[in-house]
Amino acid sequence: LEPFELEKPLTLQLGCVGSKSKINHGVNTRIHAAGRDVTTYLDIINIDHYDVILGTPFMAQNGVVLDFERREIRIGNMTLPCVSVGEERAMRAKRGKETHPQRLRDDWMYRIQDLTQPVPLELLPLRAINHKIPLIDENKTHRYHLPCCAEALKPQLLEKLQRYIQAGWWERKAVTEAAPLMCIPK
Repeated sequence: LEPFELEKPLTLQLGCVGSKSKINHGVNTRIHAAGRDVTTYLDIINIDHYDVILGTPFMAQNGVVLDFERREIRIGNMTLPCVSVGEERAMRAKRGKETHPQRLRDDWMYRIQDLTQPVPLELLPLRAINHKIPLIDENKTHRYHLPCCAEALKPQLLEKLQRYIQAGWWERKAVTEAAPLMCIPK
């Protein structure tokens, strides 16, 4: 196969792995299906659960008929039985792609557990600083209106403040001004 880059990427309009996926590459290839060799163009994309998706243009050009009543696929004079829902589930389970929602959720939560853990009660390891922030006027003071916290979120704010102070992340200090270091959702 010799894939090539498309001059104009196309937006993908299917369920896909990743958000806002684009089709950036294509390939001209031969497909052997139902005793026939066909040369066709395929978009190269990252999709979940499928190796190839053959669309309506391919089916129209090659005389493919999907018969839902008889649960079969006809290509020319060859007839292929469709896979039943139970058989498809068994094949996915055999390939390790179980689609049970709770199992999928548990797998996803396991993969992102480092992002969803509570804040540790110790400082993160210190690292060398490898950059500078040049200040134009070190004596300049910035004035702004102090932000307000909504009453409904004050318990969360106070809990977070206490946790950060206990962990040693923040210290109580009297200063002339300080920028807020916490984002609270609206």
